[in-house]
Amino acid sequence: YIVSGLINYCHMTVLAENRGDRENFWRRKKIRLVLVPFCFGNQLILAFLEYLYFIVNLRKKRFDILHANQLSGLFFALVRPKNIDTLVVSIHSSNFDLANMTKSFLKKVILYPFLMSLERILYKRADVLLFHSPLEKNEVNRYFDLRGKKTALIPMGVSSATITRLQRLRYKKRLKKLLHVGNNTKIVLTVARLSEKKNVENVVDALAIIYRQNSNVRGIIVGDGPRRSRLRKRAAPNTYFLGAVDVSELPFFYAGSDLFVLTSVAEGGVSLAAMEAASFGLPLLLSPAIADGVLEDGKNGFIIDPDKPQLLARKITLALKRLEKMRNGGLK
Repeated sequence: YIVSGLINYCHMTVLAENRGDRENFWRRKKIRLVLVPFCFGNQLILAFLEYLYFIVNLRKKRFDILHANQLSGLFFALVRPKNIDTLVVSIHSSNFDLANMTKSFLKKVILYPFLMSLERILYKRADVLLFHSPLEKNEVNRYFDLRGKKTALIPMGVSSATITRLQRLRYKKRLKKLLHVGNNTKIVLTVARLSEKKNVENVVDALAIIYRQNSNVRGIIVGDGPRRSRLRKRAAPNTYFLGAVDVSELPFFYAGSDLFVLTSVAEGGVSLAAMEAASFGLPLLLSPAIADGVLEDGKNGFIIDPDKPQLLARKITLALKRLEKMRNGGLK
């Protein structure tokens, strides 16, 4: 979205991890791309490789701004390349958030405190910090003093989907044909990177519970990440993993599905996928961490406990019975 907004005004170069359809996505936008090897979700390895590939490939080109996401800017902050004028860091899902939600004792007392100490260094040396929500800024301010630091609040947003009932029916028919299921089948959608903070395990477990009760419900999970292999092993046959898809293909899945479910536990209060699903009129089942501002409990979906798959399964079943009442717009 940042690139889409700036592509007509700036010369841009993108450093991107080589995963999914990332290369084709950037090539289609005719943007110079430097691919970094896939790092299996390791923040520090990715940060180091991005810095290394920048030094090797881009040291002779001058940049007014280097925009980094979280710890990907760490090494740029530690040893600022001379060809970068301003370092801007976007903060979303900080390690402080992750430390609060993890169930791993070792991560809580060793890993995340270490990563948080690196974040403090990054935040101190960055020229500007960007936040997506006031909640996110307040959370970071709890462990890092932002006084005197240049910050900006740039809320996430999506364009309103304009889709007719006839178009929706066509998308549903195509999606069910892709999955080889009948017309009466209900489809539950999750769009997420398959990482710890997204908590997709509980969606998979809830769908497994439903599988034993209702053969006409299917779950599709769009996205890739370090937990994909273990999630596929624990999933029931009614759950399909479609991997990473191009952003341009997401409307097909939003419009073709019946219900959107996401149980993230560390998103800084904002989920772009949930906002996109809402714009298509999908009823939502969201965790409290991402429900604010997009979900009215009982009206266009349910706020659910992200760690109780039995309860989630019951809420999915209930929402599927109330689809027409819970649709929250997006139709013309």
